[in-house]
Amino acid sequence: LSQTVENWTLLVHDDGSTDRTVSIIDLYQRKYPDKIFFIEDGIRNGGAKNNFSHLLNLSNASYIMFCDQDDVWMPNKVEVALEKMLEIEVKFPDRPILIHTDLQVVDKHLNLISNSMFDYQRISKNISKLEDILIQNNVTGCTMMLNSHAKSISLPIPKGAIMHDWWIAAQVILNNGALIFIDRPTIFYRQHDSNSIGSKEINLQYYLKRVMNIRLFARQFRKIVLQAQYFGHYKTSYLFFLKMKIFFKRLF
Repeated sequence: LSQTVENWTLLVHDDGSTDRTVSIIDLYQRKYPDKIFFIEDGIRNGGAKNNFSHLLNLSNASYIMFCDQDDVWMPNKVEVALEKMLEIEVKFPDRPILIHTDLQVVDKHLNLISNSMFDYQRISKNISKLEDILIQNNVTGCTMMLNSHAKSISLPIPKGAIMHDWWIAAQVILNNGALIFIDRPTIFYRQHDSNSIGSKEINLQYYLKRVMNIRLFARQFRKIVLQAQYFGHYKTSYLFFLKMKIFFKRLF
């Protein structure tokens, strides 16, 4: 509601919350009936990936952004992404395009942890090869803007996809699209001790814990292998080589 761009609509689909979510959504919908739409269809999708896939199917917008968290959007977040999107569409009018940005990492009270999540996690800012995005996703869903071409090539999101943002980014690259990174934060990315997905500082201690937890590493690598199978016949040994390459690159 505080965005500098005002021409937007918000589609909301509750995925079985047990707190006051529904009543809060209802309050906002009645206050902004032309902008906020609560989809009450009784469907329970079971997680962010499936819920966003459901919402993508229901949206007819030219440009789509995702929000499913308690992070704080900077007032110009939509404007920054939209300006870049329109610029890139002039160059590639018929291609799928995905715009994403950096994030400012903060604690639960919005106190600064890092000005850049990409620097904090030692993430590559520009990935253009399919094999690289399959091993390490550098696109954070809550910073994304995708055009209608990117939407059409990404649906349906299969069960084997790890997350919706990762799947869409890979599809954009696979289909000769443009994956564009804006090297500035547009969101305060709030971190809690209990975050299952989020920003962790990459250092030697972090990697030693990951290496020691062989079961966790194997489970996560298996997901990468299953997802990669949708995009081609990547050998497990080759994927493991790429994973280790990124592992040591980020460490040193």
